[in-house]
Amino acid sequence: DKLKSDFEFSQRINEEKSRHFAVLAHELRTPIYAITGLSSLLHNPINITQKNISGIINSGNHLLNLVNNVLQYNFITEDNKVHLKIESCSLPPLIQRCVHTVSYLASQKGVSIELEQNIDEKFTYKTDHEKLAQIIINLLTNAIRHSFQNGVVSLSVRTQSTDNHQCLIRFTVSNQGASIPKSKIDHIFKYKISDYKPEKKDNKENMEGLGIGLYVVRHYLDAMDSKVFVKSDPISGTQFYFEVLLQKDHKKEVPEVSLEFEADYKILVVDDNKVNLIVSKHTLQLLGIK
Repeated sequence: DKLKSDFEFSQRINEEKSRHFAVLAHELRTPIYAITGLSSLLHNPINITQKNISGIINSGNHLLNLVNNVLQYNFITEDNKVHLKIESCSLPPLIQRCVHTVSYLASQKGVSIELEQNIDEKFTYKTDHEKLAQIIINLLTNAIRHSFQNGVVSLSVRTQSTDNHQCLIRFTVSNQGASIPKSKIDHIFKYKISDYKPEKKDNKENMEGLGIGLYVVRHYLDAMDSKVFVKSDPISGTQFYFEVLLQKDHKKEVPEVSLEFEADYKILVVDDNKVNLIVSKHTLQLLGIK
């Protein structure tokens, strides 16, 4: 009986892994196809346009975001703890970077992104800026995926209360997609690949995401002593929002750094990846370095 039980358990684990990698492969193929497809167009100088270059960059950012989610999922499940790295950061550039990261994904679905900010730009704020950015990107990605074609996704960042030392900021991401039943709201933040059931559409599997993103959001916000809330109805769509209490830090003047080098300045770059060497070489050449 024990041998049979162990065998059945091993089978379930293998089936779980197979489903996981099948969905993960589908997720990763989308940005990879965009990168390779757009890159192949650049062999013809006529196709070297800002639009195609931006498509490659944004697809690369989207791919990196997917990989980050998978890595963070593994870290969280290993010790069930998120470690924060608190640093001062300026929120407006961080928010713009998040919108830029998902812009290509939005354009593929004809979705426009509206941004509204109401925060004091005289200060920087102490937070784990990488994890905060990952939260915003994951919520935006989720909103875009489940938005109607040619719909609108909005990101609102507003100060709720403030004093001389800290500030309570609310982040809200909303879309005009199908509503989420109340009974399913708690479930969407729990990632278990065996629960993943792609919807059928025109006899084809409609895979709309791996489901790791919201799982990562919940755990990151837990570490920040916050929580994500959801409002959803068929008329106004779905809204995800959370609040974080951030310590203020006065902006410091950043001295201008000169990137002018003396003639014949040389740098040795060592890397076992040929593509990395090519990128480094061209980047340094733009700065006048051999």
